[in-house]
Amino acid sequence: MERAGPDILADVLASLPAHTAVLGPDGRLLVVNDAWTRFCADNGGAEERCGPGSSYLEVCEATTGEMREESLEVAAGVRRVLSGEAAGFIMDYECSSPTQERWFQVSVVPLRGAPTPDGRPPGAVVVHSDITARKLDEAALLHEATHDPLIGLVDRALLVAELRRELQRASGDGSQVSVLFLDLDGFKAVNDSLGHRAGDELLRATAGRLRAVLRPGDHLARMGGDEFVAVLPRTGPATARRLARRLATAARAPVDLDGMPVTVSASIGIAATDAGTPAKAVAGAADPGTSQADDLLAAADQAMYRAKQRGRSRTEVFAGDLRARAEERTEVEGQLGAALQLDELQLFRQPVMSLDDGADGPSAPEGSSARDGSDRPDGAGGPGGRRPVEDGEALLRWFAPDGRLRSPDSFLDLTAHAPVARAVTRAVLLSAATAAAAAGCRVSVNIGLPDLRDPGLVDVVLAACAQAGLPPASLTVEVSEQAVMVEPDRAHRVLGALRGHGVRTALDDVGRGRLPLALLVSLPLDEVKLDRSVTRSLHRQASRAVAHGLSVVAADLGLRFVACGVQTEADRGAVTDLGVRLGQGWALGPPEPWTVVRAAR
Repeated sequence: MERAGPDILADVLASLPAHTAVLGPDGRLLVVNDAWTRFCADNGGAEERCGPGSSYLEVCEATTGEMREESLEVAAGVRRVLSGEAAGFIMDYECSSPTQERWFQVSVVPLRGAPTPDGRPPGAVVVHSDITARKLDEAALLHEATHDPLIGLVDRALLVAELRRELQRASGDGSQVSVLFLDLDGFKAVNDSLGHRAGDELLRATAGRLRAVLRPGDHLARMGGDEFVAVLPRTGPATARRLARRLATAARAPVDLDGMPVTVSASIGIAATDAGTPAKAVAGAADPGTSQADDLLAAADQAMYRAKQRGRSRTEVFAGDLRARAEERTEVEGQLGAALQLDELQLFRQPVMSLDDGADGPSAPEGSSARDGSDRPDGAGGPGGRRPVEDGEALLRWFAPDGRLRSPDSFLDLTAHAPVARAVTRAVLLSAATAAAAAGCRVSVNIGLPDLRDPGLVDVVLAACAQAGLPPASLTVEVSEQAVMVEPDRAHRVLGALRGHGVRTALDDVGRGRLPLALLVSLPLDEVKLDRSVTRSLHRQASRAVAHGLSVVAADLGLRFVACGVQTEADRGAVTDLGVRLGQGWALGPPEPWTVVRAAR
């Protein structure tokens, strides 16, 4: 015998795992399912408050304690549905106990059927679904996306967001915010001698000790490699110094690595907002926290490098004027944006040359920048009869309307995190690709750390090649050793993605820092470029050993090896004696005007 429709519907309602109830037009419960009844009983709900006949709206509106705000919002949503003002209502809410985290989603839809005499729905269906598993998964994914996978600290993006919030908060009460930038001294030696597993264990142990020193409310992040940053709310330089001493002591404590006590030290830089007026430290900013966060981080980083230069294992406080730096940055950002629109930016191209014999060449033009090795010392030779390889590096130049050349050092670092810097990067990529396509040659373009962190970089590079008609294999994207040290995982992903699309990749400034050999070997590269500081000091045995070792590694990996900063014939001879066959610098060929940088459209 077939069952009647109402009986089947009752069975369906009873079988639903979600807590489900049907309300009348007045908000009273008409029908509830078994899951609703069980949940009420398990949580101490009386029948007269949870069963048919009770008022769901009255129960919600009478709730007290932590759940009152959510309950009132649910009641308001139900009233809108019952009145016909809304076609539905949905909200997630937490309903946790001291021992268990639980999340639910309440959804309300009007009951279909004949409307009431005043045109309202005849009732509503309310469903409370347990979404705890989904919320825990979302929390895990968010934690994974915003925390360092090795040691569990927040990543740079989340730390910057926290710093901006602290700056906004401080702007209201006139308190100070300090930033500590910490770099471990001797970490590379541990990595090289004991391996990456030991290095990872050292980082985990150090992170735990640093966390234990900091106060509740302080923020700690790993910025990449062996660098950490702490954000200290409501803290001036004096207190920051005391905390820095405690952090340094914690970092120096021996760590047992496979039965061997290992000790490192820390170089720490401190920067703090101005006392009493933190929000005004950035002149004219619509959002004081946004620009000032970059200024504070850069200042603390600068102080940390000063500590390194002065002997390591020490603390330095940024001595500059943050307000003056912010005003200068704002001014330069505006000037750089205007320069891009007015075609004041140009690309010069410096060729990569074979290290064969050749005659002397021209002298350097007045005002050349030392940043990229285009300054020509006395006694440098020129390109002469040396054979150029069919590629070169695109070098950015800014010529003011009066013809004065502005050094890249005067604007690139200062505006690195500004939106105009991303616009310049896109324009440089497109202009270099267009010029290379027209000349039928290859070209390399440098990208900085902010570019490496740009999630759209790969698409920008490929779009530039496509728009210019340049085969991806004719473009080389160079990233510095320092940027890779800060963001090794991102560098792997970005360089790998570029190579996957046919773009060549190069590691620049190699030999100036502490790049672990294992990281160099693992990077998806086509080319390694020796830093000019190593080339210029090849008269020293240590520099010769570094250059020779890197050239051997590159050869074994099948990578092209280029010595940068070949400024004199002596440099050329020293590099050639090491067996290096490709070079770049004034002794081989000066940068020459190539193309105007035009804003990408």
